[in-house]
Amino acid sequence: MYLTNIEIIQLKKDLMSTTASNSKGNNIGNNSQNTIGINSAKISDIVSKEIRKIKNGEIGVKFEENIRKTLELEYNWKVADIPRHFFYRQIIYKGKSYYITPFLQIDATTFIIKMNNENYSCQFVLKEGEKIVLEIAENNNAIQKIYDGKTFVVYPPKEYEVDGLYQDFNYDELGFDADEVKILFKNINASQYEYCIIEIKLNSNKIEELIQQLKADKIIIDKMVKNNAVYIGFVNLTKNDFNALTIYDYSVICNDMPCIIFGINNGTFCERNIMDTIDWKLITDFFVFKDEFNTFRNEFNTFRNEFNTFRNEFNSSKDELKKELKEFIHNEFINNRSCS
Repeated sequence: MYLTNIEIIQLKKDLMSTTASNSKGNNIGNNSQNTIGINSAKISDIVSKEIRKIKNGEIGVKFEENIRKTLELEYNWKVADIPRHFFYRQIIYKGKSYYITPFLQIDATTFIIKMNNENYSCQFVLKEGEKIVLEIAENNNAIQKIYDGKTFVVYPPKEYEVDGLYQDFNYDELGFDADEVKILFKNINASQYEYCIIEIKLNSNKIEELIQQLKADKIIIDKMVKNNAVYIGFVNLTKNDFNALTIYDYSVICNDMPCIIFGINNGTFCERNIMDTIDWKLITDFFVFKDEFNTFRNEFNTFRNEFNTFRNEFNSSKDELKKELKEFIHNEFINNRSCS
C-alpha cells in the first residue's frame, strides 16, 4: 500500500512536532533562526528516509510475490506439501535435536510426540488407545520433562516463515533466460532435490543477510526432509551490482550448504517488471484458459486423427468393394456369353 500525499504531509507534521518538542527551550536569541533552519533540514532528511523505507518495503513485498508467481505459473514450480509459514517446537533427547510441527511428529516405539495445531502444546500420545499421557503447554522457557524413564527438553513454540517452499526441484529443467537471471554462486552436488527453499532480497547489499537466512532455514528444514533440500536465494541486481558482488567468497559464506544464488537483472523476470504491481489473477485466468484451449485442441486432434483413420478405412473398403463389384460384373458377363 503506497503512502498518499496526505499521509506524507502528516508524517512531516508528526516529525516536525517531535523535533520541535525535543528542541523547545534550546533556541535562544539569534541562534533560534539558524537552529530552525538546521532542524528543518534534518526533518527533511528524516522524512525522505522514512518514505524511502516504506516505499522499499512495498516494492519488496511485490518483488517477493512476483518471483513466487512467476516460478509457479511460468516455470511450473510445484508448491510444497510443507507450508511456508508454520509454528514448531524443538525437543532435545539424548543430546540430539528434533522438531515437531502441526504436520510433523516424532514417532517412538510405544508413543508419539506431536504438536496441537490450535494451542501449540506438545503432546505425548500412546499409540495404543491414542491417550494423551503428557501435555506441555505453550511456555516462554525450555522445560525438562521425564516420561517413561526418558528425559526430554521441550522448547517454547517458535514461528517460522520462508519466502517460498517448493518440491520436486530439477536444476536441469529451470529454463531461465540467461539475460534476465544470472548465477552468482552454485554449490549443488545433484540436479534433483525433493524440496527447494527460497529467500528473496530486493537489494544486493543484503546478500550476506540472505545467505544467513538460508543457513537458518537449513537447520530447521533438514530435520523435516532428511537433508534432501536445496536452498535458493534471489536478489535484485542493478548494472553495477554484478561486479560489486564478486568480492564475496560465497564458498566460505555458504560452506557446504547445497545452494544457488540467483541475481535478477534490473528487476526483469520472464519479460515482466517484477518491481511493479502485476495482475496475477488476470494472468492465472489466462493460463487456465490456455490449459482449457490446449485440452480442447488435443481432443480435437484426437477426433481428427480418428476421423482420418475412419476415412482411410472407408476409402480402402470402398476401393475393395468397387474391385469386387467389377470382378463380379466381369465374371457374370463371361458366364452369360458362355451360356449363349
